[in-house]
Parts: sequence; structure tokens; C-alpha cells
Amino acid sequence: MVYVTEFVLEESRFISALQVSTDQTKQAFGEISNYFANLPSQIYPTIVGLHRYMVEINQDERFQFGLDVLLDGLEQRLLKSKTQTPASSK
Repeated sequence: MVYVTEFVLEESRFISALQVSTDQTKQAFGEISNYFANLPSQIYPTIVGLHRYMVEINQDERFQFGLDVLLDGLEQRLLKSKTQTPASSK
């Protein structure tokens, strides 16, 4: 639920950015992508690995990608919990 709420908040902030040219929007997203790509990968491996997807200009695609990442993570956690004994899950 927090993901959806935060995405809507970001989307509402992004509306004013849509009033600038497409070139300016692409440039801004390129700079953000570059920033994410240059974070220390030993500290932020997921952000560095997924940076291209995190700045997708198409908001619907970016939302769907983020939702897929969250659901995949939850699925992995569920599968992991099913294979662990109660003592090993601590």
C-alpha cells in the first residue's frame, strides 16, 4: 500500500515536470539514472543494477516494474520461509 501511495505522490509532483519539453524531461531522467548508476555498488547493488528501470519516463511502465519487483521479492521471501524450519528462520 505504501508503494502505491508514494507512487501517486511522486506522480502528482511529476505533473509540473510534464509541462517542460520532452528533451528537458529526458535530460533530467538521464541525470538521475547516471546518479543511481554511480552509487557504490557494494552498498546499493539493487539500485545500481536496476537504475535504468527506476527512471523509466513512462509512468505506467515504471509503476508496473516497481510492483513486479515488490511482488517478486515477496514471492521469494515466501518460498524461502516454506523451506526453512522455525529454528533456522531467525
